[in-house]
Amino acid sequence: MQALDDIRCEPRSSLDHLQAVSFFLAGGEWAKARAAIADQLGLHPDDLERAGRMCVAARDTAEPPELPPAPEPETTPSRHDDAPHQAFIFSPPPQEDLRDASEAHPAPSRSKRWRGPQRLPPNANPFFPRGIADSGWKVR
Repeated sequence: MQALDDIRCEPRSSLDHLQAVSFFLAGGEWAKARAAIADQLGLHPDDLERAGRMCVAARDTAEPPELPPAPEPETTPSRHDDAPHQAFIFSPPPQEDLRDASEAHPAPSRSKRWRGPQRLPPNANPFFPRGIADSGWKVR
């Protein structure tokens, strides 16, 4: 088919190459044309699309598309590099800690200490861990 030859041989920026890729991969009017041609050839439209995708992938692996170079990052000097930091201007002078080391960070009591996740007994229902209240209904 001419479209497969256009994908294989034409330059990527040419109109013929772009139209050939659109014929195989695009939707809308291109999909209707692809379905009409597939009907004339006795094929399913997906078979034509698959052949086009394989041809495009083969060309991409043989000749990877050229990407434009990445722009250089612009470095602009900060306006406040020479200004003193606000912490040096507005923070109060540090005060000496007069407490003992044991008073500064007391050990937590055993009752308030975190003990990790609480495990349920193996026969507990995870949706009703405290059990189900008796509603009076009996199952026979």
